[in-house]
Amino acid sequence: MDSKAKELLELVVSIALYCNDCITYHVIWCVQKGLVMRSFEALNVALVVDELITDPYIRRTAETLDQ
Repeated sequence: MDSKAKELLELVVSIALYCNDCITYHVIWCVQKGLVMRSFEALNVALVVDELITDPYIRRTAETLDQ
């Protein structure tokens, strides 16, 4: 598994664990590794955990990416 895939998985886990600081940290690393928005389809995996709880965290991830 390459470093981009690992970082994206770490972001998904951060969302599933509801950790805002972790989300910010891993979004920064994802962007630095060249991941683009279409790469973030993996975030749908976090929705499987619990859509009602993870949805705000996925929105926060998108907001962080916009910054």
